[in-house]
Amino acid sequence: MINREPQRGAPTATPLNVRYRIDRISKYLSGHWLDFGCADGGYDEELLARGLDAVSGVDVEESRIAEATRRNLPNADYTVFDGRTLPFEDAYFDGTFMNEVFEHVADETRVLSEIFRVLKPAAC
Repeated sequence: MINREPQRGAPTATPLNVRYRIDRISKYLSGHWLDFGCADGGYDEELLARGLDAVSGVDVEESRIAEATRRNLPNADYTVFDGRTLPFEDAYFDGTFMNEVFEHVADETRVLSEIFRVLKPAAC
């Protein structure tokens, strides 16, 4: 599902990018969201400040999850996953944030199917 070849780019969570991207979705932010491909969790503080109750980030790179965890954000948790199956129950999240991830995905259909599976029906 995720291309595991080393293609790690520079972090995109610069203050300008964070403000711009979160501004564009801020009216939809509520509940518990999935940050798919969270990298170092650079967007999560702003997501929480703008209305999310909680955020759960996933990434295939263990080092990035370690960086995200070190942020010690309240109501944020981070998990390394296998790039194929999200470790969450069906209909678990109110929304998803997916930023600059698709270019690293080997099977877009599988990714979208898995994200759809973990979203609550009202979020779809």
